[in-house]
Amino acid sequence: MNKINLKSIGLIFAIFTILSAIITQYLAYTFLYNSSLNGEIFHHIYQPFSWIDWHINYYQDFTDIYNDIYTQVLFGFSLLVIAYFMIKFLFKMLKKGFSYKVEDRTQRV
Repeated sequence: MNKINLKSIGLIFAIFTILSAIITQYLAYTFLYNSSLNGEIFHHIYQPFSWIDWHINYYQDFTDIYNDIYTQVLFGFSLLVIAYFMIKFLFKMLKKGFSYKVEDRTQRV
């Protein structure tokens, strides 16, 4: 049981890190890689969680930009979750075998 919990926690952390990196890079791109943005690792590459500090410092001034980016990331994540469950359901059905029965309606009177 501990293995499952550790795997779940690791997966959630990995997803959050990936989403944070996407938000950070998109915000940096939106702000034209301004020199006031801290957390730069390499030229135009920022630490994944830099967006949190930027949110604290700049959200009041750029509310529309932040809300737009958060909405886009949430929408993209929602599509990934839907695709994941659809694929999971498909493989579950393939494992069981499709047993869809078609009725012959031509013989009804």
